[in-house]
Amino acid sequence: MDDDCEAIIAVDQEIGGVFDSYRDYLTGRIGDVYEVFVVEDVTGHVVGWLEGNSDADLYEELTRPSHPAPYAYVAQMLVSPRARGQGAGLALMREFVTVAQAAGCTWLALLPKTGDEDEAAQLAFFARCGLHELVEGEPNEGGLAAPLVDMVVALDVGGAG
Repeated sequence: MDDDCEAIIAVDQEIGGVFDSYRDYLTGRIGDVYEVFVVEDVTGHVVGWLEGNSDADLYEELTRPSHPAPYAYVAQMLVSPRARGQGAGLALMREFVTVAQAAGCTWLALLPKTGDEDEAAQLAFFARCGLHELVEGEPNEGGLAAPLVDMVVALDVGGAG
């Protein structure tokens, strides 16, 4: 995990860097509270990571009665700008959806970081993954979410699509 921590911080620094000051958070919490997934480029360097929980306590506004707990929640996701558009983000989401589905989750949610210059691209990426806004036009108000079965099809997990 220490190697992954340093690699995650390096990826984060490529996009403005906030995690260097959270080094204790990364080493103390990741892998304990959250499941961590990393994706590497062909040279073996980490170019993205996803921190999620497949047994999450979600805010009520992120849940749906038709999808009882356990819930899957993406807490953080970063992909290096040099690796975007090459499948790194999709690989991370596919892996997390596979783990969440195996854990019995039927619903996945996240609160996207808004206000970035690449916000439109981020929201388009999450839409390709099958996620949709819970509050029309306000992705950070209600978050983004979807039934896991819809994401399995959108992401072609296990050749489902």
